[in-house]
Amino acid sequence: MVNTALNGDLPTLRKQIADAQRAGTLDKSEVRSLAQAIAGREVRSAEQQRAVARIHQVRSCAGSLKAVLRDRATHADDAGAEAKLALLDAGYDRDSGLVSEYSHAESGAWRAVAARMTTQLGHAGLRQSMLADGDERVRRAAIAASLEARDKRDVLPLLESTRVDPDPLSRGMAARAAGNIGGERVVLGLKDLWARADEATRVTIVEAWAMPAAFGSGGERQLLWVVETGEALPAVTAAGALVRAQRATADSGEALLTRV
Repeated sequence: MVNTALNGDLPTLRKQIADAQRAGTLDKSEVRSLAQAIAGREVRSAEQQRAVARIHQVRSCAGSLKAVLRDRATHADDAGAEAKLALLDAGYDRDSGLVSEYSHAESGAWRAVAARMTTQLGHAGLRQSMLADGDERVRRAAIAASLEARDKRDVLPLLESTRVDPDPLSRGMAARAAGNIGGERVVLGLKDLWARADEATRVTIVEAWAMPAAFGSGGERQLLWVVETGEALPAVTAAGALVRAQRATADSGEALLTRV
C-alpha cells in the first residue's frame, strides 16, 4: 500500500485500505507509513503554493520525508526553498555555503535559507541585517539562527525586533531568542517593552524571562512581578514558570494558579 500511496492512483489506494481494514491488517504503524507516503507524494507533485502549504504541515515529519524534501529542494521555486528550510530546521544538510549562495537572492524564500545558516561568529553582521529584511520569512529564519547562535551582539537587534516587527510570530521568536542569550541587559530590555506590548507579546516576554539564561539574571524577579499584577494569561504563564523552577518563588506561582 505504501508504494501505491507514493506512486499509484487514489482509487486503487482506497480499495487497498478498505481491504486491509476488513482483513484487520491495518495497524497503527501501517497507517503512519501511509500518512507519510501520501504527504510525501503531495510535497513532490503539488503545484508551488499548495506544495509550500503542505511542506509547512509536514515539517515535524522531516526526518521521515528526507528523500522527498531533498528532491523538492532541488527546485528553484519557493517550495524548493521551504523544503530546504524544513531540512535545515530538522538538522539535515546544514552547509554554511548556503549563506554566500543565497544571501542576496531575489527570492525571499531562498534568502531565508541563507539566513537560517547564519549561525557562525563571522555571520553576526549579516544575521543582524537580515533581522530587518522586508520579507518575514527571512526575518524568522534569522531569528531562528540567532536563537541557535546565542551571540550577545544580537541582543539589541532582537529587542528591536520584539518591539517593532509587524509579524506577531517574529516578535515572539525574537523575545525568546533574546531570553536564550540572557543577562541583565536582556531582562531589563524586555521589561522596557512591556508597557506597550499586546497580550500575546507579553506572554512571549514571560517565556523569555523563564529561559535559564534570563531566569538567573533577574528574570525570576520579573516573573514574580507579573504574577503579583495578576494580569490574565501573562500572569498564569509566569506562575507556571515559577512553579516549574521549584524555587522559593514557586509558592507565589502556586497561589495564583489555585485561584484561576
